[in-house]
Amino acid sequence: MAEGIHFTVLTLFKDMIGSCMSTSIMGRAVENGLISCDVVDIRDFAEDKHNRVDDYPYGGGAGMVMEPGPVYRACEYAKGLHPDKRSRIIYLSPIGRTFTQDVAKELAGEESLIFLCGHYEGIDERVLEMEVDDYISLGDFVLTGGELPALAVMDAVSRLVPGVLNNDESAGDESFEGNTLEYPQYTRPEVFLGKRVPDVLLSGHHANIARFRREKSLIRTMERRPDLFEKVELDKKDRKFLKEYEESKHRIFVKEMIPGVYLLDEAHAATGYLVVGENRACVIDTMMAAADLGETVRKLTDKPVFVINTHGHPDHIYGNVFFDEAYINPADIPMAEEFFNDPRFVEGCEKAGATVPPFKTVKGGDVFDLGGKTLEIFDFPGHSPGGILILLKEDRILFTGDSINHHLWMQFDDCPSMSEFVRRLDGIMFLEEKADKILHGHAQDFDDISLIRCVRQGAAEIAEGKTENDPPYRYFEGVVKQHPFDLEPGKAYSQIESVICYKN
Repeated sequence: MAEGIHFTVLTLFKDMIGSCMSTSIMGRAVENGLISCDVVDIRDFAEDKHNRVDDYPYGGGAGMVMEPGPVYRACEYAKGLHPDKRSRIIYLSPIGRTFTQDVAKELAGEESLIFLCGHYEGIDERVLEMEVDDYISLGDFVLTGGELPALAVMDAVSRLVPGVLNNDESAGDESFEGNTLEYPQYTRPEVFLGKRVPDVLLSGHHANIARFRREKSLIRTMERRPDLFEKVELDKKDRKFLKEYEESKHRIFVKEMIPGVYLLDEAHAATGYLVVGENRACVIDTMMAAADLGETVRKLTDKPVFVINTHGHPDHIYGNVFFDEAYINPADIPMAEEFFNDPRFVEGCEKAGATVPPFKTVKGGDVFDLGGKTLEIFDFPGHSPGGILILLKEDRILFTGDSINHHLWMQFDDCPSMSEFVRRLDGIMFLEEKADKILHGHAQDFDDISLIRCVRQGAAEIAEGKTENDPPYRYFEGVVKQHPFDLEPGKAYSQIESVICYKN
């Protein structure tokens, strides 16, 4: 790649180019003599007193076409600016080859690049045939002129000139090197709005960090740019990792929390639980049906099994198809049935020959005796109209679904006001006397029962309007607010970062 590469831009709008070439990395590169840039106004080469450079198209049609004369003279002038350098004239146009990182590397080997920026309906074809060496497009869309594409190409090419970037490794680590997209980047603080920097990046173990970044880069490329992923050269470690990654998306990870209570983690996206008594077993929430939950449960117990859904959202009910008996609070049945009727879910069930069992209803005060383990139901509408809490009485564990957790969604239209939610939280505070631990619908471990009180404090702050610093939260239905809440010191929680999402 050449040092001291020279750019010339032929344009009708000089200011667009000059301002960008004098700031940030490009500006420093110009100051340090690593690149240089001339901006030529094509109007200066017009021959009439009005500096006219366009005219109506022959054959009719909309718009105006840039005349060949001014463009030709501007090109010849540009080639003469640096007669000692080999120049390549590039016309920025949708008809050109698509600009990629490989094209940027190719252009970085040139001594002088002249960018011809069209406008209006384009440039007279005759002068293009006479002057242009290459045609480049940024993609399948139309812009007003060639100035923005020229700046994009110059920026990408400049980054490949030695010395332009402060860190010589930067260009090699970025997206499209090795046909992969760049891995995620993080900086201070370690925790931001409830999201923590991955532990491996704080470990100081360079080999593990490099592997983490490689794996994230592979996943990002595979999922976002499958066309690019086809070109990636995979080594043995890459292939092993990708095989395990694909298998994990259709796998349930099982963790025995205490004897007879299992955490069922479906691809680290949703969590259900299996409680096994002496006479029968209960599955609490069935997740997304990405894996055969029924098969997993049968490997853990031969007791008769039934399901209790803590609420009716799809990431907690779709796995009902693997069972014959399922309970839910009636207030959530309309919502659940709407999700069950989703065409994609229906198609998946038809292909698998699976059916959803009809719901049986459950409500506060109901008790299920499993034999040595007793489940008691408590109504708690909030996250959903029919949300319930399930107390495992003998082991003092409260299963809360998505009603109490560290990332509580209260932004839905059917959620109560925050002041009403506080009132409902007050109505379940007595459960602190009946349970010691919580297992929620996306947990990986136990939380201290005081999480209920912490959620209440956060909800009260929202209700009182103490939200002036609350940042936005973006999710699949739009943008709402999120309010961080504190946890009690000295208590054991599965995670520290905790927020309530809510509508303004």
